[in-house]
Amino acid sequence: MRLLIALYLLLSSTVSFTQVQFTWSEIWSIAASQSVCALDQYNNFYYTHQQALFKVDSTGKQLFSQSIKQWSGITAIDVRNPMKLFLFSEDQQVIEYLDNTLTKQQEIVDLSHEGFSFVSKAITSSQPDKVWLFDTDNSRVVLYSKKTTQRQQIDNIYGLLGAQMITQLLEYNNQLYIVDPTKGIFILDTYGTMVNFLDIKGVFFIQIENDILYYLKERALHFVNLTTKTSEEIMLPIEGVKRFYKNGQRFYLQTEKGIKVYSIK
Repeated sequence: MRLLIALYLLLSSTVSFTQVQFTWSEIWSIAASQSVCALDQYNNFYYTHQQALFKVDSTGKQLFSQSIKQWSGITAIDVRNPMKLFLFSEDQQVIEYLDNTLTKQQEIVDLSHEGFSFVSKAITSSQPDKVWLFDTDNSRVVLYSKKTTQRQQIDNIYGLLGAQMITQLLEYNNQLYIVDPTKGIFILDTYGTMVNFLDIKGVFFIQIENDILYYLKERALHFVNLTTKTSEEIMLPIEGVKRFYKNGQRFYLQTEKGIKVYSIK
């Protein structure tokens, strides 16, 4: 909470910013190249390495592991619900759900049998048993459910937004954030109406926590207050960070070689 208050002050005025000093303290690290990762609300961390999926606790201690040799590649792990992990494979066009011990929960969903041409992005929704899917070939975003009567669809997403390259979907506060590094960040309601736009180019991945949007650019971590639209940045403690995962005062920084975990004060 103290960090969030500090970040709020940081974003609210330049005077407050000069009074706040951030210190990065490394907690632990994992060697894992080209991993797909996720962080849940309890600071359990999930990552792929050498044809296996691992779950470690907040201290880095391994809790569970599961072979993923049957997958040609996991593209995304979503742990919005830590009791129901969501795995997506772009190559195989399938979705699978695991429980909190990494045990298979239900039958794999084959998206090619669900009327999709080629899904490149997939995330869970806050709405039970629904997921957001970006069907690239058909330029549409679908709020998918196994119950076809409950599906919502936004057609011609490239034409609608003037987007050229979609690298991430993220749902926050019943709004869908669509990241296009060539344009910026489009914010839509669940019916497909654009309610806001952030003119931030060169961003591939974002995270939102308590109405503060975070993104990487060059060697800095940027903060944008979604209410005031003010922003600031802080230099990262290491170079080569490709992606980050944040929960409270914890930052998990991913490089080509692995993940380093820091606390910030």
